[in-house]
Amino acid sequence: MQNMVFGNYFHRLFELWTKANIPEEDRVTKFYSTVLLEIANALHAKKYSTVCEVLDDARRVEEARAENLFYHPPRTTPASD
Repeated sequence: MQNMVFGNYFHRLFELWTKANIPEEDRVTKFYSTVLLEIANALHAKKYSTVCEVLDDARRVEEARAENLFYHPPRTTPASD
């Protein structure tokens, strides 16, 4: 996704899908397959019928990941001399 925000990325894809008359089921599959692996893993248990559902859940997962990293940053190991 080249560091694009989900919304911008989705809207760009939506324009392309609309012009190409891509069916909703294919949109769901294509969008799901392009999100970050960590986010896709969090979404894999649910069956999605619309790409908007995938987008909403992907946003929630990304927000939770960002919040978790803010409050619980990765531990750094001290430099050894």
